[in-house]
Amino acid sequence: MIGEKWPEPATAPRTDARIQPRNMPPHEVPRHQRATAVALPMPENGTEILWTRELPGVGELCVTNETNFDALATLVQARRKEPVRAIYIQAKNNACIRDIGAGTYDLVADLGENWDPKNLRFRAERHSLERAGPFAFFDVTSAEGRSGCRYDVGLRTR
Repeated sequence: MIGEKWPEPATAPRTDARIQPRNMPPHEVPRHQRATAVALPMPENGTEILWTRELPGVGELCVTNETNFDALATLVQARRKEPVRAIYIQAKNNACIRDIGAGTYDLVADLGENWDPKNLRFRAERHSLERAGPFAFFDVTSAEGRSGCRYDVGLRTR
């Protein structure tokens, strides 16, 4: 997948905004207060960040993050922007979105560093990869039980 680097905001502080005193611009925060900033823990690999009320199925989409950045892999309805499911995948790791209901979906992946759990995005080194898909999921019921589709996708930058 081809990655596109997002420009960093011109006013982005270098410290976590939640530890800065109110009404004080980042450059005016005393150095000793900035040094005591505690890094927020990153989500564990495979953490489901979003799960809408889509009917569950038996489909599975396994994503391998081959990059040096953490990733947010978001399953969206094909040709639309509405997210259905999202999973956090640490750098050089893999995870699966399971129980995907019948339908046609695309995968959108964002890469970066310094995860912001409040805004559900990366604060630094943000990249967006090309949309992948479509992936058609369906369930098959037989005497042996239910089965569905499984896809494997690799995330990589150029």
